Amino acid sequence: MDKKKELQKVVGLIRADIRVEDNNPSTTYPKAMMTSQQMGHNTATVNCGGAYGGGGQYTRKKALRVLRDERFIKYLDAFKAKAEVEQIFEGGNTGFQVRIRYAE
Repeated sequence: MDKKKELQKVVGLIRADIRVEDNNPSTTYPKAMMTSQQMGHNTATVNCGGAYGGGGQYTRKKALRVLRDERFIKYLDAFKAKAEVEQIFEGGNTGFQVRIRYAE
């Protein structure tokens, strides 16, 4: 089982639910991110829209939504990973994302 593809699949399902819940069919967030650099550090992130799109509390709400989703929790268990919401800063704005850390 490929952890990157599985993460993209799970986050895609969560995004589909959020599109319906928020009545925003064009949103591209949350978005799974696992670059080669992140893979080298055994990490990944779930981008929740950045500090510009909707403001800090909006991105925090999305990050918490991902973190609490049953499908995401099962993913973490399957890949022996832990996740937390972390604050990010972009151009003087505050946002939130989910940081995933995989067991070594």
